[in-house]
Amino acid sequence: MPKKRTIVLVLAVIATVITVVLLSHSESFRNLFESITLWAKDLMAANPLLGALVFFLFSMLSAMLAFASSVALVPPANLVFGKLITFLLLWGGWVAGAIVAYLIGSLARPLLIRLGYKEKLKKYEAYVSRRMKFWMVLLFCFAVPSEIPGYVMGGVHYSFWRFLIAMAFTEGIYALAAVFAGESLLADSPLPLIIIVAAVTLVGTGAGMLFRKFRKRRSRSQ
Repeated sequence: MPKKRTIVLVLAVIATVITVVLLSHSESFRNLFESITLWAKDLMAANPLLGALVFFLFSMLSAMLAFASSVALVPPANLVFGKLITFLLLWGGWVAGAIVAYLIGSLARPLLIRLGYKEKLKKYEAYVSRRMKFWMVLLFCFAVPSEIPGYVMGGVHYSFWRFLIAMAFTEGIYALAAVFAGESLLADSPLPLIIIVAAVTLVGTGAGMLFRKFRKRRSRSQ
C-alpha cells in the first residue's frame, strides 16, 4: 500500500478514536445516551415480543435509509434480550433491509432517482459491474455505507445469491461489533469500545482503499 494511503488510513483511525474518547467522557453525551437507553429498555421490557419486532424492523429500515440508524437501540436490546438475540435481530434486520434494497434497485430504479439517490447511484455504479469477482463485492460492501450495496448491486443486476452471501458476511461482522460496543457503553468501559470502533474504522477504510486500488488496476488492464 502506498505511503500516502497508509497515512490516510492511520489518520482516519486516530480521528475516530479521538472522537469516541471525547464522546465517552462528555457528560451531556452520557446523559443523553442513558436517557435513550432507559426509554428503549422500558419499551422493550414492557412488551418483549413487540420490542423485538420494532428493533428488527428499525434495523431493516436502517439498512435501507441513510438517515436511520439502529445502533442506538443496541445497548437497551442487550439488556432486555441478551447479546445473542440482539445480534440475531440486528443482523437479520440488516440483511433483510439489504434484500429489499436490492429488489428496489433491480426493479424500481426510477423510484430511487425520484427519492434523491441519482448522484449516489451514478457515483457507485461507475465502480461496480454484474461480472465483478466475489471478493471485490466483499470489499465494496465493507467499504461503503450499508444502505448503498443493495441499491447499487440490484441496479447492475449482480447475482442475487452472491450479493446475499457478501452482505450476510459483512453485516454479520458489523453487527457483532455493534453488540459488543453497546455492551462496553453500558459497562462504562471505554477501552473495549475504542478498540472495536478503531478496528471497524480500519476495516472499512482499508477495504475502500483496496477496492479503489484493484479497480484502477483493472481499468488500466482493460
